[in-house]
Amino acid sequence: MKGQISIEMILILAAILAIAFILVTQLQKTATNAGAMVENRSNAILGVGNESSQLLEKGAYCSTNGQCKSNSCSFNTCD
Repeated sequence: MKGQISIEMILILAAILAIAFILVTQLQKTATNAGAMVENRSNAILGVGNESSQLLEKGAYCSTNGQCKSNSCSFNTCD
């Protein structure tokens, strides 16, 4: 019979499909993890940039040490 497929061919096809499914699943996990890492890095970089740009220069009005680049606020003025 010309149109019949043997059991061996069906098993080989099933194995190939299973391997392809496993590879696709692993690639999706890797892409998700990579996206999360890029987002975390971007947030960290942007957070550092925003903090440093908000620090006050010497002589500026302040209420806490953390507001000044020198981390020293005396008499409401950055040192």
